[in-house]
Amino acid sequence: MNNFLKDYKENLMKIWNELQNSSNKVYTVIKHKNSISGFFAIIALISGTLGFLIEGIHLFGAIEKSFGLFGFNYPDGASFESNFFIFIASISAVIAVFFLAVIFFIRDFLDNLYIKKIMSTEHTVLFGLGEINRSFLNSIKQVKNQSLISKILIIENDPKNKYIEEYKEIGYGVLVGDALSDNILEKLEYKNLKNAIIAMGEDRHNIEFAKQFMDKYDADIIPQNVKTTFSKSLFS
Repeated sequence: MNNFLKDYKENLMKIWNELQNSSNKVYTVIKHKNSISGFFAIIALISGTLGFLIEGIHLFGAIEKSFGLFGFNYPDGASFESNFFIFIASISAVIAVFFLAVIFFIRDFLDNLYIKKIMSTEHTVLFGLGEINRSFLNSIKQVKNQSLISKILIIENDPKNKYIEEYKEIGYGVLVGDALSDNILEKLEYKNLKNAIIAMGEDRHNIEFAKQFMDKYDADIIPQNVKTTFSKSLFS
């Protein structure tokens, strides 16, 4: 038991340090949602067991009633108000349950909130998460420039791309969907857009997309200082 608690404490400290150093704190919380919820669940079980033991309930009965708190099976008002351990256990059980529920239902909202934060300042948009753009992203990662990482938005049309979660964790913003058919281009903040890098596969496809991109938004919408780069020109 002591080893378990020691390991769990070290894991929580690791999560805390990661949260402090992450430029995408929202994603870090979502990533470790089970550990965070588990932390409150452990508090609920330990405090609940102690509280019910104080009330004169035998050990197994105290453990059973502690688990019952997660189903909102609370003791009578007197025990709840007078027993500090039961009070803490009840609150922790509620947090453990609702934290997971809230994260599950608002994950997309939190992702969009982070993306809007990126677009609220000068930023770069990368179309495609293929080899070329990954090389560019990894070069920024290697220099550990978090301020630059937090100013890059990736648009990837394949929701099954195995690199999406990896780059979210690093701190890049990621929008998943087809840039044209899913109306993603309408969501971009062009007044703050400084660079657009298009590398979605073959050069022919990139050029065709760039033409559609520029035709869709004339010079009155896309600022003149936006630089659009194709995968072909990156290596020429």
